[in-house]
Amino acid sequence: MAKGLRLHSFYGAHRPEAALLDRFAAETGRLSAGALQVQVAHGNALGLDDATALDWLPGGQAEIALLWGVYLQGRIPALRAAYPMAVARSLDEHLRALPSLERLNREVAEAAGLHLLAMFHAPVLHISVFSRAGPVRSLDALRLIRLRVFSPDLEATFGRLGVDARFIPQGELYAALEAGRFDATIYPACHTAWSVPLWRVTGDAAYLFPEVLQPYLLAMPAALWRDLPPPGQAALEEAARLAWPGFLRHAYDRRDEDAARGNLAAAGLRWHADFSPEDQQALAASAAETWRDMAADVGERLLRHRADALTAMGRAP
Repeated sequence: MAKGLRLHSFYGAHRPEAALLDRFAAETGRLSAGALQVQVAHGNALGLDDATALDWLPGGQAEIALLWGVYLQGRIPALRAAYPMAVARSLDEHLRALPSLERLNREVAEAAGLHLLAMFHAPVLHISVFSRAGPVRSLDALRLIRLRVFSPDLEATFGRLGVDARFIPQGELYAALEAGRFDATIYPACHTAWSVPLWRVTGDAAYLFPEVLQPYLLAMPAALWRDLPPPGQAALEEAARLAWPGFLRHAYDRRDEDAARGNLAAAGLRWHADFSPEDQQALAASAAETWRDMAADVGERLLRHRADALTAMGRAP
């Protein structure tokens, strides 16, 4: 008799990640000769709270889940201090830091009683400054305005550079810009089409930094993993391996970003030259200081993690 395995995913069925998880499910069935049947519950069809996944997944409320530090970090201090925004200056630095991030995520997951089938690359976003009244493409210009940021740690990172930066949730952003509470916001162009129509309340944009994030974790309860026969374990591991390249391609695919920039330009938004390399480096250096403070609040383990990651990036801890 086939064994059914429910796979929790927070992504809706229309997303590229959903198709990749569907492939994982199909490959598991094929490789196990039908002994394992994975049913993907897209769009959180199981009604589970991603922030508390390290509580409910070991308890078996799903057999497999796609987890992400972005959601887990609210309750897990080690993940909250694992990788602050704007610390990586380039994709190359991000790729160098990933082994340290994967090691930390594995430690957290295994301590919670989980077995990791895979760690997938998360999408990289390209963050620009969208401004209301004229172009803003330097730190000097940022120091003269009120900037909205999308992560609390960025308040300290920009504040250290003399920028008046305040975090507010995305749901408040459009109204805040429309009312003039902020002069600019940081945001990826590719999200404006479905989230916040920034072309209606801003007129200029310039690229500042890459938003790079911790990996996705494809995980299951360790006790359930141990109970599976070796052929079932092998099928799951091979299916996860086959899904990995798809996540890799999606993570670094710029087509959505470039298309969105073109659409925004067609709607009247003006794109300007990027912030200078010197300004981008100054922001990353400030983010590294924010990281030191965040890591110190958690403890020596996170300070070592930070030092390892920055060293791998080729930067002084």
